[in-house]
Amino acid sequence: MQVAFHVGVRGAEDEGIRACLEANRAALAAHRVEISDNAVNEPILNEAIRALKGGVASPEMEEVVLDALVEGEDTRRLVMSRTTFLGIPRRAFAAEGLFGGAGKKLRGIADVLPGCRSEFFFAIRNPATLLPELAAREKQPPASGDLVERRWGPTLQGVVEALGGRRLVLWCNEDAPFVLPEAIRMIAGVPAEEPLKGDNAVLGRLLTQEGRKAWRQRARAIAPGDIAARRALVAELLAGHHDPETVRASIAMPGWDQGVVDDITAAYEADVAMIAALPGVEFLSP
Repeated sequence: MQVAFHVGVRGAEDEGIRACLEANRAALAAHRVEISDNAVNEPILNEAIRALKGGVASPEMEEVVLDALVEGEDTRRLVMSRTTFLGIPRRAFAAEGLFGGAGKKLRGIADVLPGCRSEFFFAIRNPATLLPELAAREKQPPASGDLVERRWGPTLQGVVEALGGRRLVLWCNEDAPFVLPEAIRMIAGVPAEEPLKGDNAVLGRLLTQEGRKAWRQRARAIAPGDIAARRALVAELLAGHHDPETVRASIAMPGWDQGVVDDITAAYEADVAMIAALPGVEFLSP
């Protein structure tokens, strides 16, 4: 059994991935791919993790969990997609760092199904924009000075080590319009040329009406699975038809001036280069 975990991060374009998977549930079922209901999988996995107390499930326990998770008789790939795999958003402000303990948490999930081929997928986002957005949702926001040094690099190094060779596919949220169609198909375990409804929804939201019309007209000429041609068209349309109304409103953090934001962004870009080079990481980039 293949099990794909889409590890959503609040503030990234992860809701769109889940929506696309749901919209194509019937089509994916024809490939023996099952989209798991979060109302089902979350309590089952949480209960199993608590019972294991850091251990690894026995074959008998794994069979019980799979029986509870999988509905189809001939399912070959189970897909779970939710934003709580890394914990609640406040984990971004954990003492251990940005989503501290992520490696331990994801390994704990994998250890519930040790006999399955577990794969993990998620986007990272510039902390200069992610952290202010998450902090604004907190009743007691963390001090802005405590957030400056929070980086994805140490977090992902810990994840790679903890997953012990399991497949890990990452991308930058900033590249979502370019890479999400491929990421969604990788999560679902279907070929690059497989047609899926709503796989370009993020791009559609970023374009003007004229840009969306141009996309519909010109995308038809691109052969299914021709990733390079699709990305070239995306770049052209975003350059000429980007809707200014879709630009995220910046959230001010007390004590952060443009210099601080630039420093955090530079650190993020350095981390991205380092993470992409980590052994075993598949990094999707335009």
